[in-house]
Amino acid sequence: MAGLGILALGIVGIDLVQFIDGAFAHGTGFGVFALTAVAAGCGGAGYWLMVELRGLLRLRSAERLRSLIPSGRIERAQIGDRYCGDDPRA
Repeated sequence: MAGLGILALGIVGIDLVQFIDGAFAHGTGFGVFALTAVAAGCGGAGYWLMVELRGLLRLRSAERLRSLIPSGRIERAQIGDRYCGDDPRA
């Protein structure tokens, strides 16, 4: 699976380099604009990936903590009328 990911990144990388090269062939202004657009897109994709992975790690640590505390899950039936999660008066 990792090999397919590396292959996909390689193909996308080669395509982006050819796109930037073709833009520079039309003029320096186009080339700079294309380079800026590709850099912004790669930066945005990298930031999105970082945020998603950080959220996944936080979710795993929260699940690990919940498994360590067996009394942490209190059912609504155990609390009875003191539960105020859905109560609009709370």
